[in-house]
Amino acid sequence: MILSSCSALIGIILLGVMNRNITMLLAAAFMAGGYGMMCSACQSKAILLAGEGKRGLANSTYYIGLDLGMSLGPMLGGVLYGNVSIQMFYPVLALTVPLGLAVYRINRRSLSP
Repeated sequence: MILSSCSALIGIILLGVMNRNITMLLAAAFMAGGYGMMCSACQSKAILLAGEGKRGLANSTYYIGLDLGMSLGPMLGGVLYGNVSIQMFYPVLALTVPLGLAVYRINRRSLSP
């Protein structure tokens, strides 16, 4: 989770300072790396925590949460875009990564099997 969060943070920072196509390409690679690592790590953790008899339920619950995040994220981004100057848009978004890591650290110990 930490490596995927760092990769996503680098992608957001690159988007914030983007002035060329190569910067956008690098940002896309880091964002994709962060997303790809996060998806596999979180899904496998959800299945392991659920136990033998509830793996299907854990998998479907994981996908419901993922779909909810993918639908609410752009809506919240639109609200943010309407209320924050364009120069501060990506720096404000970058704050979500440490917040997510804090939630992960707080809940990591309570979720260990």
